[in-house]
Amino acid sequence: MSKSNDELLLHIMRLEAILNNLPFEVWMKDEKGNNLFSNKKALQSNSFLVPNVSCSEMSTYEKSEKMVYDKSGKPLGIVGYCKENTSNKNNGDMIQIGDQLFRTIFEEAPLGIGIMPL
Repeated sequence: MSKSNDELLLHIMRLEAILNNLPFEVWMKDEKGNNLFSNKKALQSNSFLVPNVSCSEMSTYEKSEKMVYDKSGKPLGIVGYCKENTSNKNNGDMIQIGDQLFRTIFEEAPLGIGIMPL
């Protein structure tokens, strides 16, 4: 192989390593929806195969797809990802629980409680 071919192969291997080690699903489809590339996480779940549905019924997920183009404006395909947002939802739930607990302590305390600036 020539030096430029070796460099191109190394570049492709690096890109695949990055994509396959992402903690969420990434894929690319052609304009007809045929799979062109999927990282390991996407291949495990197959969520990229079904358009306009959530990635999982068991958790909260964010799914996005976008058409990408080359420098001349010709469509290359559709790039998408699916990322779990369960931790964000759980954080919101914990804040709400903490707020309710704080309010209950104030309302049910046998003595007066106040908050004052220092």
